[in-house]
Amino acid sequence: MNNLPLQELIARLEKELYRLHYKEGSVKYYRLMWRRIATFFENEGVAHFTEAVGMRFLDEEYNFFELE
Repeated sequence: MNNLPLQELIARLEKELYRLHYKEGSVKYYRLMWRRIATFFENEGVAHFTEAVGMRFLDEEYNFFELE
C-alpha cells in the first residue's frame, strides 16, 4: 500500500467512505478537499503522497505550524 499514486489513494479513500455509509454530502466535501490537495501536490511536482508534502500543504493552506 506504500507509494500509491495520489489519485489511487484518493480513489481508495472514497471507496472506503462509501463502504462506511457516509452520506453523499460528506463524500462531496471530502472530494473538494482532495481536489485541493491533489492540485497542491501537482504544483509541487509530486505524484505520490508523502507526509512532508502533506504537512507543507497544511502549513501553506492553514498556517498549521503557526497555529500548532
